[in-house]
Amino acid sequence: MNPRSGAVAAATAAIVLSLISVATVRGQAPLAPRAGLLTPLMRYTDSPVGRIVTHYDYEDYRSVAGVRTPFKWTRTWRDGRSVFQLTEVQPNVSVPPDRFTRPPQRP
Repeated sequence: MNPRSGAVAAATAAIVLSLISVATVRGQAPLAPRAGLLTPLMRYTDSPVGRIVTHYDYEDYRSVAGVRTPFKWTRTWRDGRSVFQLTEVQPNVSVPPDRFTRPPQRP
């Protein structure tokens, strides 16, 4: 093994978080070790036709109240692609209590 390539591999290795839910959703979320940011996320869902993979790519990280937050992410699945772009993020915004009232019952 070339020592130089081994050093590059060690420097770019990622920590991988395994995601498991009570449903049939599983995933892997690698974290870039130096920056601590999410790299592409793979989410797996079992279905009657087999396992469905959904891929998330995060980019355009900005600091919001001291937390690096992705302002753009792309979700790709078996037959489609969606791009989400945030223009502004405001943490801990107060929400008026009337937003949580139940709507009137229908007759």
